[in-house]
Amino acid sequence: MADYTAALTRAPGSVCAYQGRGQAYLAQGNTQQALADIAQALRSKPGSFPLLVLRGRANNQAKLYEAAIADFSQALASRSQSSLQPNDRATIHSERALVLLKLNRSADARADVDEALRIAPANASALATMGSIEEQFGRKPEAIASYSRALAIKPDLEDAKRGLERLTLPKVAMLPAPPTTPEPPLETMKDDKRGLERLALPAAIPRADAQLADKNSSYKHSWARFWFLLAGACWVAMLFTLASGLMKEAESETPEMPQSMKLGLGGEQSP
Repeated sequence: MADYTAALTRAPGSVCAYQGRGQAYLAQGNTQQALADIAQALRSKPGSFPLLVLRGRANNQAKLYEAAIADFSQALASRSQSSLQPNDRATIHSERALVLLKLNRSADARADVDEALRIAPANASALATMGSIEEQFGRKPEAIASYSRALAIKPDLEDAKRGLERLTLPKVAMLPAPPTTPEPPLETMKDDKRGLERLALPAAIPRADAQLADKNSSYKHSWARFWFLLAGACWVAMLFTLASGLMKEAESETPEMPQSMKLGLGGEQSP
């Protein structure tokens, strides 16, 4: 672009410089500047076949579809197009067909593509456009076949690649987004943090093995208390038996009182 601009400072009416810079603007996506340069070139060379084709592409990119169709039609009707190679003429037919398809003029688009494939049956652009027409009519197998044929001839043809991906790649259903939970206020978060620190949750929640150990320990303590009480009861029984035996032995060893004393105790005098 800098070179074309420098050329125009030296030769302000250079059609070649305007055409080249307009093409560079179009490659950047700057359709307004591209159309301005192409229009300036056409003032110097009206009806130029390459300039009409270039303006048709710029109008198509700018979504000025009616103007694009008029440019392509004028280019195809010019005397210069008779000297074109069949493949180049077929490409212009397929470009006009694409614009017609954007305006839902499918029948006119199909006529252009048929003419393009009649002139050049192996034209990749025409085959890709045919795929777009078949896809619009809902004929999926025919569209896939046309896209595949176009890519076999020109593997980097973007229209055919995107069309084939649309028809062959599985569609992934979009999952609904999870409901968003409003973020709690900062003070609430601080209170929750302080509460957790006070509770000391990690220490308050025993692990499963700790719980099992506490259960076993309690079980053992219960049995220990049982055996301790049983031993105490045995000792008490033994002491009670021993005491009873001693008392009986003491009673058996006590001497019997004389008969006279027994009588005296009764208050009766012997004769």
